[in-house]
Amino acid sequence: MEKVKSDLRRAILPFLILSLLKEKPWYAYGVALHLQKIAPNACRNCDISTVFTRLAKDGLISPTNGPSPQGKCRLYYQITPSGANALEQFYEEFNLWHTYVMEV
Repeated sequence: MEKVKSDLRRAILPFLILSLLKEKPWYAYGVALHLQKIAPNACRNCDISTVFTRLAKDGLISPTNGPSPQGKCRLYYQITPSGANALEQFYEEFNLWHTYVMEV
């Protein structure tokens, strides 16, 4: 069962991140803290860094420097048009599979 949980987390985590970035730019650690509050089993900090790197490499998010309450610049990420499109496709596919699971 642990493998199933791990596979689900790996598949869904990028789309949780894209969903958050759809609302506003975030920095990676802020996303990790937020997800730990609302979905404690959704991520680990090491997952977040890897996922952000992959999403940026794939052109689904873009980094930009922004202010920090501590005075240093933070690297904030925002969703790109390609990322918004990928998120919409995920919603459609997820809803389809959810329907299948619920009908079984």
